[in-house]
Amino acid sequence: APKNITHTLLDSKTKLPVDYVFIRSDERKLNLVSNKEGQLILNADPQIKHYVFYKIGYASQTISLSNLLQSETVFLVSKSYNLAEVTITPKLFDSFLVTS
Repeated sequence: APKNITHTLLDSKTKLPVDYVFIRSDERKLNLVSNKEGQLILNADPQIKHYVFYKIGYASQTISLSNLLQSETVFLVSKSYNLAEVTITPKLFDSFLVTS
């Protein structure tokens, strides 16, 4: 029978819990979200070989079930995004007349 395993998802630098991480199994059979404490209960289903962990601001990670069975902690690596420069300019509105 598959067993339930509790995992804690931590930031690899700060070692603080990462909340609301999305977890998807291979072939998208299962979709989960960790709780606000960065915890997740996985059912070790032998039909599922890999899980993908992803959240904005972190690099997505694919981890095999066998590796997840060996550790109760998953470390997520933060990822920064370079954005193109944005210029904000005021828009001049033409005056208009309201008639009643």
